[in-house]
Parts: sequence; structure tokens; C-alpha cells
Amino acid sequence: MDIALVGWVALTGGWLAAAVIAESLPSAGSPAALRRRVGWLTAFVLAGLGGIAGLIGGGAASAQVLLVAVPAVAVAVVTLPRLRRLYGGSAAFVTAPAAPSPPGLLARAAHPLVALPVQVTTVTLVAVAARYFGGVPVLGVVADGLVLTVAVILLVAVGVRHALRHSALAEHALVGRLPSS
Repeated sequence: MDIALVGWVALTGGWLAAAVIAESLPSAGSPAALRRRVGWLTAFVLAGLGGIAGLIGGGAASAQVLLVAVPAVAVAVVTLPRLRRLYGGSAAFVTAPAAPSPPGLLARAAHPLVALPVQVTTVTLVAVAARYFGGVPVLGVVADGLVLTVAVILLVAVGVRHALRHSALAEHALVGRLPSS
């Protein structure tokens, strides 16, 4: 088995795990569960960023790696600081681990800039790896345009879903704070 293929598969698997964990953040039943998920997500994201940096530093600075590096930089700049604040916010409830998650904390966990950059990086990595290792044959033709179109539609749908979920949770968090008239 080609060593490059093993590296891409491991990197893709790590980012896929991070995307699944990022998707599950707003459904955490308690602050302790949220803190645990944020810790795992941070670990997978840091490992994934290290893997991409290793690919670039190892001389594999091709167009494919740089295409994956762009959303990975967005994860490092946008998502990691939000994860750090979310971890700190959930730490405030460490003395009451069985308490239900406050709506404001869940709204912060559902913010589109927490999960979407991770999922964009994952989809980009899967698409680049599929193209790099033989493409996706459809009726004897490599369908790069089809794969790219499906990936973009998927990411737009996921982004809209994240925005709607965050909006609903943020509205739920604000209901108790509105002044009564």
C-alpha cells in the first residue's frame, strides 16, 4: 500500500471524526458532556492541523494540499478560539456535572463558525483525496465537476442548517432575558 495513501486516509479519518463531533456539540445533554466533546474536538482538530502542516512541510505542497490548507487555516483562526471559549464556558458548570446545559451555552456550541469550517475542511479533504487517488469514475469518465458540485451543494445545505439551528437556540436562550411589557 502506498504510504501517501495511508497518510491521506488517516488524515481524512481524523477530520471526519472531528466533523461528527462538531455536529454533535449542540445536542450535549449536560455541560460535562459538552466539555468532553469540545476537548475531543479540539484534540482532533489540532491533530488534523498538524497532519496538514506535516504534508506541507514534507514537501507535498502541491495544489491538492494547498486546497485543503485554506479551510484548515480558517479552522485554526475561527474555530479554535471559539472552542477555547466554549470549553471555558462549560467549565463554569463543573461543580454541577448533571445539570442540564444552559440554552446560551448550547447556542454558542451551535454557532455555524464552530462546526462549518471543520466540515468544509473534511469535505474538501475527501474530494481532494478522491481526485488524487484515481478520481471518481462515472460511466468511464472521471466526474470531477459532479463531485465538486455535490460537495458545494452539501456544504451550502449544511451551512444553512447550522445557521437555522443556531438561530433557534439563540432565540430560546434570549426568551428569559427579554423585558416584559
